[in-house]
Amino acid sequence: MYPSFLDRISKVFGLARWVDILIYGSILTLTYFYFELVNKNTKDGFNFTKFITNEALSHVDADYIKNAVAPVHHYATVSWKWDQSHSTTQVHKHSNISKSDFMFHVKGLNESKTIGKVIDDIIWAWFSKILVVNDWSTDDMPDIVREKIQQYDDKLIVLVNHLINRRHGWWNKTGIQFFRKFGKACDIKYVVFYDADDQMDISDMESYIDFLQEHQHIDVIQWSRFVDGGVATNMPLMRKVILFGAKLLTRIFNGMRITDPHNGYKCFRLSSLCLINLHTDTTAYANELIDEYRRLGFKVVELPVHIKYTDYSLGKGQKNNNAINILLELIYRKFFYR
Repeated sequence: MYPSFLDRISKVFGLARWVDILIYGSILTLTYFYFELVNKNTKDGFNFTKFITNEALSHVDADYIKNAVAPVHHYATVSWKWDQSHSTTQVHKHSNISKSDFMFHVKGLNESKTIGKVIDDIIWAWFSKILVVNDWSTDDMPDIVREKIQQYDDKLIVLVNHLINRRHGWWNKTGIQFFRKFGKACDIKYVVFYDADDQMDISDMESYIDFLQEHQHIDVIQWSRFVDGGVATNMPLMRKVILFGAKLLTRIFNGMRITDPHNGYKCFRLSSLCLINLHTDTTAYANELIDEYRRLGFKVVELPVHIKYTDYSLGKGQKNNNAINILLELIYRKFFYR
């Protein structure tokens, strides 16, 4: 009597046997508790990485920033008078934008082979303010940055160290939090996201400043390898396929037509950057950034950029199978995270 009654109930749900109700019910229950556990671990991870950021920024010397900013402005005036014919003087040609209005947010892990050259390139292009977020490097990267701070003692170079590795997304979260706290003291208007692996070309900044002079309402410059004029030297075929897939995923999950969402070379207005909130600490942060563009109603434009791939940068960059991990995280955050 009892089993037959359950069988009749099961047929209401299109199931042949009552025991199927128990099986599918158990699967749904386990799935529910699985995502509850994942959500809890995700939130715990977010709180932990938030602690890492706050701990790292607690060591920033506000007096050093204040004292370093004044010589930077003096240098800007002197260099402009010294050689007005130089196309990369501190005050940019054809504009009233000062290069001291920009601060580079350089982030990296174990980049001792390239970080010195990256800092040199930025300084030699007449920029004078750099934040370096060191994600718990175990090589000599932090020591090299400290040497550069001593070498360029008339510039503002700030080193922030994570106590433990927190991956790509949280490098940027720490940077954003730094600019919320110290952006005004640094006396800047724009922040440039830049990598420490020497893939990026500092000369692209000249076209950015030219564009910015005529379009000062723009919140974000999203550099792209795939618009007219963009160049990606020695990019492997598989990387092209993965980045094409990333473009499609961005269109599907984020609703924006961005041709190169995972390009780490970006420029932000300081006031706009400080409104952004990131939660992920993986490479999926790039898609979360685009969600923030939509949420905040940012005016975004893509400009061509020059990226050069080397054996070194490819060896340290994203693994090809990360594309699958990014897809799974996007699905999870879009439909299950709360």
